Amino acid sequence: MTKIRALAIRSRRLANGPAGRIWFAIASLLVRHKQRFAPGLEVPLWLHLGGQRVTFWVGDPAHLWNLEEVWVDVEYADIGTGDYDTVIDLGANCGAATLWLAARHPQARIVAVEPLPSNVALLRRN
Repeated sequence: MTKIRALAIRSRRLANGPAGRIWFAIASLLVRHKQRFAPGLEVPLWLHLGGQRVTFWVGDPAHLWNLEEVWVDVEYADIGTGDYDTVIDLGANCGAATLWLAARHPQARIVAVEPLPSNVALLRRN
């Protein structure tokens, strides 16, 4: 089983309904093979994150892995307690952790910093 297929299977519970799960699997394949047919392709995923339905855009497999480590593996769970006025997400990538932090701290101002221009476009979109 490929890493992308395993990711799609593990992350499908984030998808919004049966159609969202099917699209997640298709989008995972598109992102994996996009260099062959559409290098600039950004793919929308319709997900259920933090109790809300969101459209989350990805552009390469690293964005899918980022989504998985934040929302499936819950690697930021230790940050989840306390009241914060401001949360700074350094190296925000495509915004998976930024959304996670915003869902856990709705009263906080979230500052997301990302140095890669290709990721900044997706970060703003997400």
